Amino acid sequence: MKSLPEGPWPATLETLFLQETKLGALPASLAKCDLKRLNLTGVSCPDALAKELEGLVLSKPGAIFWDKTGKQSRT
Repeated sequence: MKSLPEGPWPATLETLFLQETKLGALPASLAKCDLKRLNLTGVSCPDALAKELEGLVLSKPGAIFWDKTGKQSRT
């Protein structure tokens, strides 16, 4: 997989595993989803978007986030 469409993405989307894909960017519209589990390991996307998504995911109880390096964070 090399790209994701801009959306719209369902607001109820809770889990998205993108690890080790060839994505060069993520659609900003993902920030509008109710993501509680997001894996960005190995994904090349702007750091600002990755940090924004991390903050959104980890703002929810029981959330799990994997950053671009594979480091896992939980709430």
